[in-house]
Amino acid sequence: MVPSLTLKPSPGQDIRRIVAGRRNFLDEAAQVLDSDIVMTQQRFIAAMEARLGTMPLDQKERYFAVLSTLVAKLENPEKSLREILQEMVNEAAALVFAELQARG
Repeated sequence: MVPSLTLKPSPGQDIRRIVAGRRNFLDEAAQVLDSDIVMTQQRFIAAMEARLGTMPLDQKERYFAVLSTLVAKLENPEKSLREILQEMVNEAAALVFAELQARG
């Protein structure tokens, strides 16, 4: 009878395996989230297309002002999403207030 040899991985190999597993998990999670974002963007487009026909002109103008400003900011790769959101909150406040007053 031949004794079996059990090879134990070194501690460095264990860590590399754990890190590789975590990296794979994070990559898969990022892909799922990317897919969810695309799906939500498509739902947003469909929802807004359905509303455009019933929106009054002044409401369309306010919506376009916010949307075009947001898109222009997103097109600048030098700005972080946090910076863009902070700017949008400040700039959109007046437009949101105008929309609320128009309905009130």
